Amino acid sequence: MFQAMSYLFLAVGFPFVAQVAAEPGRVGPSLLEAREHELTNLLQERLQTFQGDKAAGKVHSFFLGKGSNEDAQPVTTTTDQALNIPAATDQISPQFWNNAAKLINAAGVSTPMPSAAFINAAPKPPAPRTWEAIMQDAQQPLDTKLGGAVMYGLSGPVTPTPPPQQAAISQQFVAQCPMMLFEKNLSIRAASCNETLGKWLDPNPLNPRSVLRWHPKPASGIYFGVDSALTGPGSAMFADLTQVLTLTGYHFVLKNCLGIERWRIEENVYKVDSMGQVSSTVELHDITMNSEAFFIKYLIRSPTGVLMAESNLFRMMTNQVNFTEWKNGENTGKVLAVATRLGQWTKKGWQACMSPTSPRGWSLYFPGDQKDHPSVATVQDIRVAIAGTITLMGYRNENRGKDGLNTQGASRQMFVFVGGVMLVLITCVFMVNFCMVVKASGIKEKLKKTFFDAEGLMPKRPHQERAAPMHPSY
Repeated sequence: MFQAMSYLFLAVGFPFVAQVAAEPGRVGPSLLEAREHELTNLLQERLQTFQGDKAAGKVHSFFLGKGSNEDAQPVTTTTDQALNIPAATDQISPQFWNNAAKLINAAGVSTPMPSAAFINAAPKPPAPRTWEAIMQDAQQPLDTKLGGAVMYGLSGPVTPTPPPQQAAISQQFVAQCPMMLFEKNLSIRAASCNETLGKWLDPNPLNPRSVLRWHPKPASGIYFGVDSALTGPGSAMFADLTQVLTLTGYHFVLKNCLGIERWRIEENVYKVDSMGQVSSTVELHDITMNSEAFFIKYLIRSPTGVLMAESNLFRMMTNQVNFTEWKNGENTGKVLAVATRLGQWTKKGWQACMSPTSPRGWSLYFPGDQKDHPSVATVQDIRVAIAGTITLMGYRNENRGKDGLNTQGASRQMFVFVGGVMLVLITCVFMVNFCMVVKASGIKEKLKKTFFDAEGLMPKRPHQERAAPMHPSY
């Protein structure tokens, strides 16, 4: 094989050398490159023909000569071809690479701008309204532009930026207050063992921690706060629960750290004239021991008054309270939380100092679809509203009477009511006194004369109004 290629090179190369020797002045880089390219193409063509004949089982011969086959001597070889030299047809031309670069550049120009680039960009200007477009139209006459300017000034401009979405507003609003992390269980404890603050504990045995702290306020109010590394335990306000003045029932408002109302909690007390010493009439009981029974029910409403959750009708000092979901004005039956009493105690018994292995309080379980990791909760979370309701129930049970009523804030409400009535009466007395003084002192007549004299300074109204002439136009 190599011998045949050598003969081929001699046969083709000698004329080229002779030509170079004959024309020494014309030898240059371009001529040499052209001849080299021609020799390479011829060699590749011969190699391809040789490989095809070898695959067909033919005898391969290369004839060396200057133009005829008469003086040529056949040379036969069966050696395997190991050369892998790309032919001229296998080479990629520079034009192909130039076209590919142009296509890539065109695709880069048409690629849309990523959305992250528009986060801090200025909003697009609003589309001009009808009167503004007429006022800015250069083809309109002067009186039309003047009328468009007058109407545009009367109608007012549009909103310069599109209104923000509710999700963005809620995130900015919630981000100003602290948040809590807890799983499906919470343990609500009162202040005990010389402590001044109650707790919401995460009872996870791997990481028991205090989620939130609370302490009572006057008139059945409760303060909720989270720990702060700067100001101490429970010092960062999380929510505030206060009682509002109503003529029927006991109503409370749960507000966030900004003082914005997030939930309304209602406590309703029901009286049963005759019932046994059981929590439900389904249970077996002795009717000879029937007496009055008092039941309690809590309702949780949104700030607009829509009912979101309610507790079951439970007997006073019961050991379990369930909260179910309300949606679209109906009770879905879905259990949102189950509160179970920890230990045996009544009224202020949960403030007694006990061993950590036998705590007293309320255990809350949220059976909702939640993953095994803690979730973020704000005041707007229904779980926080339920936990606040259980805390309110435990605190009010401390001073609840046998009739199921807690009159802890009654004196304050009565004082506010009486003060409001007195303020209205004093205002009425002042108004009556003012009217009597004006009538008795003659100020009324003097004001009447002053106003009549002031009419002389005002333009006079014509006695007869004449309609403007309307000329027909053709």
